This record gives sequence, structure tokens and C-alpha cells, in this order.
Amino acid sequence: QDQAQAVEGAVREQQYNLARVYLDTQRFTEALPIFEDLAKKWPDQTRFVQHLAQCYWALGRRKEAKSLLEQLLVFVPNDDSAPEKKDEAEAAAELPAKEGASVSREHPKPRPWADLLMGIIHFEEGDLEAALACLLKAEQSDPLLPDLHLHIGETYLRQRRIIDAERAFQNALQIDGDRAEAHLGLAVVRLRQRRNEEAAEEALLAVGLQHFLPLGHFYLGVSLARLGHHDRAALAFETSLTMLPGLAAAHRWLAALYTQPGGGDIEKAATHRSIYLQMRRQRQAQGTRP
Repeated sequence: QDQAQAVEGAVREQQYNLARVYLDTQRFTEALPIFEDLAKKWPDQTRFVQHLAQCYWALGRRKEAKSLLEQLLVFVPNDDSAPEKKDEAEAAAELPAKEGASVSREHPKPRPWADLLMGIIHFEEGDLEAALACLLKAEQSDPLLPDLHLHIGETYLRQRRIIDAERAFQNALQIDGDRAEAHLGLAVVRLRQRRNEEAAEEALLAVGLQHFLPLGHFYLGVSLARLGHHDRAALAFETSLTMLPGLAAAHRWLAALYTQPGGGDIEKAATHRSIYLQMRRQRQAQGTRP
């Protein structure tokens, strides 16, 4: 019996490692059935449930992801005999295996990874208060969780809490000083503060660290346009559109820049204005913001 259990455990870990490879290489459709099978056979293994939730989220299946995360964040086992942990995402802790299982709900075990993912889902659904609550809870449990401070900063930006957003992006840079997205967040903060030169510096740092960053080039264009460097701003906006053609705001800025006296291009201005108006009509018809 011991030998059979050892073989079963070895097969389980082999399948788990394969699914992790698929997950880490963004092959979510291949990872999904493996994690579904693992979570079904071993519902007491939190790592399987967490990665299954991540797969569901990555594939746009938010309802299933939220359902699993709610289980992780509510249920706490009476027996806390978990295998040795490697990290939060791979922690193994027990969940109730069936209905009617006796569990304690008074002191949920910290699960920062689950709080982070739940916060991201709430953010995507537009519930900023719930998103921030989950993200701050994750921060309290594990302030070094990857990408956490970026998501906190983005949520504060959406709430127009500029000082809080600035602090969050600076926290991200304290963890990783070469994080392009953190410099991008600070560029947006500086633009909101009308500190345009500093915004340009942050945007340049962002695209210097990660050239394929369309919003980095876009916000660089905004800061340069505000500083009066129209030719350089136009180049930045054009670069952003080569990476993200659907960036309507870049077309709007280019339409304005190409109508400037002394160096404008009426034909290009008309083209970009037409594209922008078409995109705005399409988004209004779909009920989304222009």
C-alpha cells in the first residue's frame, strides 16, 4: 500500500510540474484540464485549486475563478497538516473535501496570492472598493508579492487618489528598480500632477527598460506635447500606434498635433481624426469609453 501511494504521489507531482510548465509559458488551455483533474482528485491541495483559479481567470472564465478563490479565502481546515511549502502559490493546505465538513471560519488563513487574484478580478469588473480591499489584504500578508504594488497603484489611479498611487508605484520600484510598469505608473502620476518634465523622464525610463510598451510611448507623447516638443511627441504617438493600433487617444493627439501651424500635415491630421471618430462611434455603440 505504501508503494502504491508513493507511485500515485510521483505521478501526481509529475502532472503538476507539467501543468506548471504550461502555465508559466501561458499555454492555459493545455494546463487547464490537468489542474481540473488534480483539483478534483486532491481537493485538499490548495496549490492545485489556486492554479486552477489562475487558469480560469487567464481564459476569461471569471465566474469559475471567483468561486474557487472564495473557497480558498473562506474555508480553513481544522487539521493544518500541510506538506512543506516552497512559496505561497504552491502552499498545500486542506480544504473541506465534501459538504458538511467541519471547518472554522473565524480566522481565515492568509492567502495573499488568492487575495491578489481576487483583487484583479474585482478591478476588471469595475468594483474598485472591493479590489482595493483584497489588494491591501494581500499586502498585509505578503508585501513582496510580485506585481501587487502595481495593481494597488492602478486601482488608486482609477480612484483618482494620486498620492496613494505614487506611493504604491514607488513601493514597486523599491522591490524592483527596473520595473518598466512602475515607471509608467509614475509617468501617469506626474502627468496628473502637471509635472510634465518628470513625466517625460519616467516614460523614457519605462520604454528604455521595455521598448514594446505602447502606453509608455503614448504617455511620453503626452508629456512631450505639453512641453511643446510637437515633432518628438508625434513620433512617440506614431510609435505607440505601431504597437497598439486601437489606441484611439493617440489618433486624437496626432490629429491635433498635425494641425499645428508651421509644421502641420493637414492630410495626416484628417486621417487620424477620421480614425479616431470611427473608433469613438464603435465604442459608444458597444457601450465602452472612447
